[in-house]
Amino acid sequence: ATELMRPYGVNQVEKPKKDKKSLHFIAYDDPPEPLKEIKPKYPSKAKKLGIEGTVIVETFIDKKGRVKDSFVLQGLSENSLNQAALKAIKRARFKPAQYNGEAIGVWISIPVIFSINK
Repeated sequence: ATELMRPYGVNQVEKPKKDKKSLHFIAYDDPPEPLKEIKPKYPSKAKKLGIEGTVIVETFIDKKGRVKDSFVLQGLSENSLNQAALKAIKRARFKPAQYNGEAIGVWISIPVIFSINK
């Protein structure tokens, strides 16, 4: 998932409310980068059933590179994969995003891919 992390290019500074569609954005120069590859544990039930796919996790990375909040933006029908993706992201540590040479906290979307033949 490390090489597949694709930030928006701008970041959200507050978590969207479920009932509101407006988002607040600020720009950043460099996106956060994971310090190690993000490796989710493939749930055995999903693996046995042959369920594969991508879970998109929206997460806030603070200015120290810690994951502060996460939620599934786009999940799979097998909820155990969604939970495994969330767990993997929450364990990760990042080099924080940079804006004008300073570390800042940002919201980014991170795809977590589940592939049996990987």
